[in-house]
Amino acid sequence: MNEESLKTDLRELVRKTVEDTLNGLLEEEADDLVGAGHHDRSLTASSGEVTVRMPKLKGMRFTVDWLH
Repeated sequence: MNEESLKTDLRELVRKTVEDTLNGLLEEEADDLVGAGHHDRSLTASSGEVTVRMPKLKGMRFTVDWLH
């Protein structure tokens, strides 16, 4: 396995781990509130672009301090 391939694989592993962790935290918070739906929002991390599933609360704005 070459070094560039290893770097690419590692970057994707980090990106996916960040994405899964953020989405898990957001889903848990939304479920605690009201069992809300979701909409996708992009977030750029050092390992690449991450798609975060933001809770969609009817008539409410949902913000997460640690996501800014």
